[in-house]
Amino acid sequence: MSIKVNKSVYNSKPYKLTTQKAWLESDKSKVMKLDWNESTIPPSPKVISSLQDLVKNGLINWYPNIQNSELVEKLSKYCNVKSHNVQYFNGSDAIHESIFKTFSDNNDILTIVGPTYDHPRSVAECFGLSIDFFYLTKDFDFNKNDFKNYMINTNPTLVYICNPNNPVGNIYSNELLSELLSEFPDSLFIIDEAYQEFYGLSCVELINKFPNLIVTRTFSKAFGLASLRLGYCISSKENISLINKFRNPKSINLFAQVAAIAAMDDLDYTKKYVSEVLEGKEMFINYIDSNLSKYITPVNGFGNFILFKLSKKFSPSDFMNFLEKRKIYIRNYSHIKNLENHLRATIGNKAQTEYLISAFEEYFS
Repeated sequence: MSIKVNKSVYNSKPYKLTTQKAWLESDKSKVMKLDWNESTIPPSPKVISSLQDLVKNGLINWYPNIQNSELVEKLSKYCNVKSHNVQYFNGSDAIHESIFKTFSDNNDILTIVGPTYDHPRSVAECFGLSIDFFYLTKDFDFNKNDFKNYMINTNPTLVYICNPNNPVGNIYSNELLSELLSEFPDSLFIIDEAYQEFYGLSCVELINKFPNLIVTRTFSKAFGLASLRLGYCISSKENISLINKFRNPKSINLFAQVAAIAAMDDLDYTKKYVSEVLEGKEMFINYIDSNLSKYITPVNGFGNFILFKLSKKFSPSDFMNFLEKRKIYIRNYSHIKNLENHLRATIGNKAQTEYLISAFEEYFS
């Protein structure tokens, strides 16, 4: 006798997680965890203070606030939209799940512009969607005309685009997105702006013009709240209302809600960190171009990370083992189509970047 298993779940390919070795380090204060694009520094002191107050005085025995109007208002102000255009979730991954469940049926097509973040693919497969990829060129360019022909021939129900794109770092302009949204009104475009703070631009302004647009964001990157899991989406009032039918409001814990409010009350802290990351990226790229161009080819993108390709005479696994001995953890993307021998490193502040550079210098010297 065997229990029944959902065929879509049974046949789906799991999302490939990176190593969890960093969590096994006894002294985590000496770890450079650069594999998941988290913030490399703690969140704002206001966040820490608010959480401490919540532990002492909060109603932890109650279910969390299921309609946190203060959080919604701060999000709407931050995004410059109406409060009915925004909703918060238990991380952006939970948003993607809600979108797939709300706006698709079994065997509908989800087009993913890749290579990109793979978790939406694995979740969509479990919901019974058919996954189809439109790939960037080998130089990581987006061929607009090829994509339009693809859309005409495929007619997907959903399209997922990460902007800036993880792990490549390429971007899609508002002019391009407007053109695609206009020409393919029957396809719902999910634009993942997890790294928007590092890019500085957004397509949120397009939601009032295009009902086939949903923008998703997270507090896990620039705001440093990855462990608390909070994300939000921005779309038309009608789309938000539909998503709320599936969303479980009790799943967004009070600690995350309180932390997000505090983080948005200290935007100067986040902006300072973003500025330091951008300086660190420039420093890292300049060093590679000036000293290691024979061994490494960097892809200078717009997130808080750098994708780079190792020369074929070097093994990504050996290089990662070398870094791990120095308590530096980065991510190997060699298993992804068009990313053979590619690795990705999160970029932190100046001091962290200098330490990362010193490890690269030691390995290639």
